[in-house]
Amino acid sequence: MIINPKYREVYVDNRLIELTAKEYDLLYYMAINGDQVLTMDQIISEVWKYSYIYEGAVRSVIMRMRKKLEPNPEKPLFLLTVHGVGYKLCSYKNGSDDIKRIYETIIS
Repeated sequence: MIINPKYREVYVDNRLIELTAKEYDLLYYMAINGDQVLTMDQIISEVWKYSYIYEGAVRSVIMRMRKKLEPNPEKPLFLLTVHGVGYKLCSYKNGSDDIKRIYETIIS
């Protein structure tokens, strides 16, 4: 996955992925925080910028993002749920003999 903040574009396997503004904002926020687990409170205050959003709205956006970005949304590789805490964007996955970078953020 390539995230290009200058143009607010996301590519997966060299294909441009259409994300809503909120989906992009959430993905970018997760990407700039590396492998850090982000709580619902952090996500709501930093991405939605207000506190009266329901956690269900965050879950709904994550679900839509998984359908667009994950090879198998039922078994996510990088948009991970940390039960009881929140979510994280896993930047690496274990391959057979190596560790492969899942996403790259282009800072322009």
